Amino acid sequence: MYIVIVGGGKVGLNLTKMLEKHNHDVAVIEMDEENCKQIINETDALVIHGDGSSIRFLDDANCGNADVLVTVTGSDENNLVACQLSKTAFSVPKTIARVNNPNNTELFKSLKVDVVFDSTRILSRLIHEGIGLQDLITLAPIAKGKLRIVETQVCNPSLVGKRLIDLKLGAKGILVVSIIRDNDVIIPYGATELENNDQLIVVISEDSEDDFNKILTC
Repeated sequence: MYIVIVGGGKVGLNLTKMLEKHNHDVAVIEMDEENCKQIINETDALVIHGDGSSIRFLDDANCGNADVLVTVTGSDENNLVACQLSKTAFSVPKTIARVNNPNNTELFKSLKVDVVFDSTRILSRLIHEGIGLQDLITLAPIAKGKLRIVETQVCNPSLVGKRLIDLKLGAKGILVVSIIRDNDVIIPYGATELENNDQLIVVISEDSEDDFNKILTC
């Protein structure tokens, strides 16, 4: 797939690296020149120095040929505008937006952003599901890159029908936070069985990426 990412900070850089590992073509639009240089040095992505909420720079990124547009800037306004422009001006089939303020989630959904990613709400759900003190201590460094929240799809036939407990993900530093199945959000437990095309929201540690790729990704 060809994927355009608006926002080339730490989230955009790590997302680009992961997508390239899965042989996707990536373009990144980023306003900060130093961030642009880092992406150029560390990835093979097409890097556009500019404002991703501008038609000009979306066009420079060849947005008309994109399969997916992902917005991960620190500005909800810019993220929303980029998604809307990519739909109306370039007919991008799927838009995914990071929401920094949870209060904006419903607004994004009402304006037809396909997937709205609210990390604050996911972390809140983790806490309310009863994780212990040691887990809270481990979760604390998320902002420093010790943990990452990612989304993947179950497309490996060998996973279909498997219970999460049988995959022994916890021992590998991988936690499935939620499952999106047929527009329903499921809070999984050890006995939850995976189904084909389940969308998984997963928290992974910095040392578990290889295991994550081997077990859960296509």
